Amino acid sequence: MPSKLDNEKYHAKVRFEERFGIKMNRFSYADAVRKIQSGKARFLDHQSARVSRFQMEICGIQVIAVYDKKRGTIITFLTPEMVCSG
Repeated sequence: MPSKLDNEKYHAKVRFEERFGIKMNRFSYADAVRKIQSGKARFLDHQSARVSRFQMEICGIQVIAVYDKKRGTIITFLTPEMVCSG
């Protein structure tokens, strides 16, 4: 049975392909996580004590990554249009 961590990774990769039309492999996923953990992604806000949103560029596309601090995983990817600003 897959763990919550495995499910979060799978969900993020599926949503990335669905929303941006590019298949994300484990290396590009790990690179996106590294950008967040090393401070190279722009912090946007906290959604909760555990979940935050970051903006970054992947394959030349601006994306919003929803990051789970407890598990060290990206939960999903959003388009900038999906995020309310203000």
